[in-house]
Amino acid sequence: MDKMKVYLKNMLNAISSPRIQVRLSILPDIIGRTAFCILRKLAKPGAVDSMNIVEIIPEPLKSFLNDCIGPYIHIIKMQGVLPVVQSLINLIEKHGSAPSVAMSNRDDESLDLISVRDNLATISLKDHTYSVTRNMLALVKEEYRNYENLIPKTIVVSLAHDLGKIPELRESRLYNTSEHTMISANKLDELFVGIDNVLWRKEAVEAVRDHHIQTDYRFINLLKTAERRAREMELITFSIGYEIKPFKAWFDVDEFLKMLEPDINTDKNRKNKHKAFSFRGIIYARPDYLYELAKNLCNDKKALDLTFVYELETENAIRLVANALMKAGHTHPSLQQNRYAQRFEIKFIYGRKLKDYFTPINMDGRFDIAEIESRKSGYLKAIEMIYPR
Repeated sequence: MDKMKVYLKNMLNAISSPRIQVRLSILPDIIGRTAFCILRKLAKPGAVDSMNIVEIIPEPLKSFLNDCIGPYIHIIKMQGVLPVVQSLINLIEKHGSAPSVAMSNRDDESLDLISVRDNLATISLKDHTYSVTRNMLALVKEEYRNYENLIPKTIVVSLAHDLGKIPELRESRLYNTSEHTMISANKLDELFVGIDNVLWRKEAVEAVRDHHIQTDYRFINLLKTAERRAREMELITFSIGYEIKPFKAWFDVDEFLKMLEPDINTDKNRKNKHKAFSFRGIIYARPDYLYELAKNLCNDKKALDLTFVYELETENAIRLVANALMKAGHTHPSLQQNRYAQRFEIKFIYGRKLKDYFTPINMDGRFDIAEIESRKSGYLKAIEMIYPR
């Protein structure tokens, strides 16, 4: 091992020489290759404790190898996927300076995170990937009683899940897609070529492919959670004074209704439709307006809640708001259980009818109904009846 350590030092010193600075781009490949030479040496009974001797490998790779690879090197080797793990780490080390989000409007995740995409672009793919892997290992240990045999798959899937964000892979046009999940899955499948008898190969590729879509597969949902936790820790660094909080910890029904009150019968959306209007003691609020209002409250509370960051989570966010209002007894009985909106038909005195979706909210004593009704103008004064449909 001392000879290996001296060899590594000499090699790293050599390629860092001012005479060959132009070749520093090959450093990640060499680090990855030699690091795994050491790992192979350590793949012997009782050798894992020696992982801390790899002091000359730079961070964050050194800590990652110590924490996430070294303790599991024997099971990784036993399942025959050490070459895959090595290739994945080599790719991450070589291209890991790329942004952790694809800067393309043709990638679903990029659009999903559009409001924070520029911030996340400053987080490197390497840091994000290693963070997700750590989170995923912790989750698998929590969720599965006999988790040992899942460790190699967990490491492989976590390391591979965002390979499709590597610019060289995206720009190669080898994969005929702009979706980083598909590129990642195809690249992982390539890395398995020539490696036989890995029973979970197909499951791993599918997990990488599907980690941004709705699924009932427990393992994929754990990967989603692992990535979500990584994103929370990344975004909190840009949100001075904010704390990571779940919905129940920051949402307050009374404050929410107080924010809603001034907009009733007054504020309109881009389509010139009222965001919320009243009729016979009931507020009819548009679901997207409730989302907008809740998002403002979230910011006022200095809470970082990714349900109100991910665009694809918008419907879930509205559902959380409606359920909170229903639980507090503020929604009208016309709103069915587990629904966040109801379709209504609005009948006007001049015969016209209009159908649309609203969340019906009861006006209690906190609302000055007479004053709110006095705000009405235009078509709001012509409403004759509203029926659930």
